[in-house]
Amino acid sequence: SYFYSDFCHWCQKEKAEVLEQLGQEGYKLKPMNVGEKPELGQQFNVTGTPTFIASNGDRLVGFQAKDALKAWLDQHK
Repeated sequence: SYFYSDFCHWCQKEKAEVLEQLGQEGYKLKPMNVGEKPELGQQFNVTGTPTFIASNGDRLVGFQAKDALKAWLDQHK
């Protein structure tokens, strides 16, 4: 899952520069807008955005370059 906020500059940069490209390559992330639904952030203990959380609970916090995020996603398929 991808936790973000519309007010987060790094989230906008992540979406525009990285997530769109990864989406075209077949990667899928479930977007979770903690700006609109703060209870999601509380439920998953998200204290900053962007945050990526894998199904096993591993997390990656902060802006990620495409290659780094792609490698992390490949590890958590």
